[in-house]
Amino acid sequence: REELRRGLSRSFADGRATPGVEGHDGTFAAVERLLRNRDLFDLSKEPARLSDRYGPTALGRDCLLARRLVERGVPFVRVQHQSG
Repeated sequence: REELRRGLSRSFADGRATPGVEGHDGTFAAVERLLRNRDLFDLSKEPARLSDRYGPTALGRDCLLARRLVERGVPFVRVQHQSG
């Protein structure tokens, strides 16, 4: 899938050397690096005292993951909570 995306991006970028087009590919590369880092998403490796501060709920786990993403340099993270 990533190879197909790269091919389509290259095809689109041909003749369109603008900062927006160039930034698009860089964004996908940064996301790919994050997704390949499986440890980033393994919350079981957090110290118990830290994960206890966030609580055992889905919202707590999502907030802890958001914190980890920000600590790794992700500039913007959105945590969405739906009750009920």
